[in-house]
Amino acid sequence: MLRACGAMPAMRRWLGGQGLIVMLHEVQDDPAAELNTGCPPETLDWMIRWLRAEGWDFVSMDEARQRLASGRRGDGRFVTLTFDDGFRDTMTHALPVLERHQVPLTCYVPTAAVNREMYSWWLGLRALFLRHDAVEIEALGKRFDCPDAVRKREALSEASWWVHFDYRRKHALRPTFARYGICLRGLNERYFLQEEELRRFAQHPLVTIGGHTTSHAAVAVLEEDAAAGEIAENRTYLQNLLDSPVEHFAYPYGDPRACGTRDAGLAELAGYRTAVATVDGPVSGESPHMYLLPRVAAPIEIDPVAFDGRVSGVYRHGADLLRKLGVMG
Repeated sequence: MLRACGAMPAMRRWLGGQGLIVMLHEVQDDPAAELNTGCPPETLDWMIRWLRAEGWDFVSMDEARQRLASGRRGDGRFVTLTFDDGFRDTMTHALPVLERHQVPLTCYVPTAAVNREMYSWWLGLRALFLRHDAVEIEALGKRFDCPDAVRKREALSEASWWVHFDYRRKHALRPTFARYGICLRGLNERYFLQEEELRRFAQHPLVTIGGHTTSHAAVAVLEEDAAAGEIAENRTYLQNLLDSPVEHFAYPYGDPRACGTRDAGLAELAGYRTAVATVDGPVSGESPHMYLLPRVAAPIEIDPVAFDGRVSGVYRHGADLLRKLGVMG
């Protein structure tokens, strides 16, 4: 409606902020084969072209921090691309697209992804529904009948959101994975960069490596000492592995159930210079919290209207208004 009446340029100026941090995870050649859980290369290419056409300047995370710290609006609007978890396809599928456009990226890597010890429950759930047309998850008290791709995606979404509602629940999936023969270590080997690949990737001039905890923990649910260890020990591991400073951090999951002001203090204490969450929207130019920076999720499908709504801040501020009015929880 705002686009139709020509109001979007004014809304962008009012709500759009100074910068934009875009969040991606997987970049998949065949998203349908992965239950549409990632962004295809052609959508990544479209997003970069669209943002450039809208006047956004692509910068590294280092430069994004400098622009935010300076508070200068005269440098123009900037965008930085971030990739979570250290997926191998960030190097094999995303980097070639970014090389064509000369766009820098930051890749946030948990220790346990690289050493294959991560409890990657989301990959386990995906494999579970990909391999089986009927799945019973004891912890949910539910049986899913999902003989086709649509119902498999719906089942995966429901089971995933059950975990996201309380991150302590993820461990309750272990008996289900064991019963169906889901090997998380094997999935880690398949999907994530290993040490030598990460070293090689980190040497690319467009690439910045950031921290993402030791075990991909939702740090807000941990005791303070444990959360501090997750954040700091991951930084030490990456710096020793790469022999270079690691100055940027992303909270796993990144929503208010997964991180908060206590954890922002722990990230700063660990020596990071920025930390990003997943609160949807652009970064305000008015004294942004450098350790709770918001991000916008990259689109999985090409949809200019929906993406413009997130980039402009319209969706975020609209949702805030609806919550204040009691329309949304």
